[in-house]
Amino acid sequence: MNLVTRRNRAGRIVLRRVPGQPAPNPHSVMQVAVSATPSDQRPRHAAEFVSLAWRTVRFCQSIAGLEERARAVEELCMMEAMERPDDRGCGPFGGAEGAGMPIPNPAIKFTYDDYRNTPDDSRYELLDGELVMAPAPSLRHQRTGIRLSSLLHAFVTERRLGEVFSPPCDVILSDTDVVQPDLLFVSRERGRILLEGDAVRGAPDLVVEILSPSTAARDRTLKRVLYARHGVREYWLVDPDAETITVMVLSTDGFEVEAVYGKGETLTSPTLRGFAVNLDEVFE
Repeated sequence: MNLVTRRNRAGRIVLRRVPGQPAPNPHSVMQVAVSATPSDQRPRHAAEFVSLAWRTVRFCQSIAGLEERARAVEELCMMEAMERPDDRGCGPFGGAEGAGMPIPNPAIKFTYDDYRNTPDDSRYELLDGELVMAPAPSLRHQRTGIRLSSLLHAFVTERRLGEVFSPPCDVILSDTDVVQPDLLFVSRERGRILLEGDAVRGAPDLVVEILSPSTAARDRTLKRVLYARHGVREYWLVDPDAETITVMVLSTDGFEVEAVYGKGETLTSPTLRGFAVNLDEVFE
């Protein structure tokens, strides 16, 4: 078998491809996923079965680019789901329209090993075991990031405080959480998280996310909690449309807003003491 299963620290079952073995057949992935899942968590309704099918599709695409096989297994799983009994109402999707939306199976999680096999021409993140593809940022987004990166890099380098990175740069917070922030700073005190050389393996001191329509909700909620949980000291949310930067600092209850800066105002950082920039230099 070219797949193995194990439980992570959270007790969730994760699938891993055996290094050096041929890419698994998507239908086999489905069988392994179902058999490895405790009986009380296995798909019982059509909607749950289809949800697992979609996870299988994403898994196969991520590890081998198997678009053709993925489409085939998607059709197969849909047909099998149509034949499965459903006790929640009429029809395979549980009766009324919308009532049978696919229900994620929390037992199946992607891991960093799966993430490393995603296509090189796309930008992905791994959030709580879910592979999330981030579209290319807008030109305005990129211009803002370049200006801010230049200012941070000059300040940090001149004072030998640490290092500043921009994407693509993997930040591995856990086996099921891998992010690519728009900017990040790692102090010399936390330099140990850079020692392996392939990625940032731990929480940076400062993380900067530049909001875009496709990522704003995630940056404001899921990532805010994720970064706080893993010990990021300071978190900035940059809004190119509103031309503001929200600076947050870590407290015992998560991130608290330190200040919100707009054009014409001078931003300062509690973590990078002495750093000060007029936002007119960022939002030109």
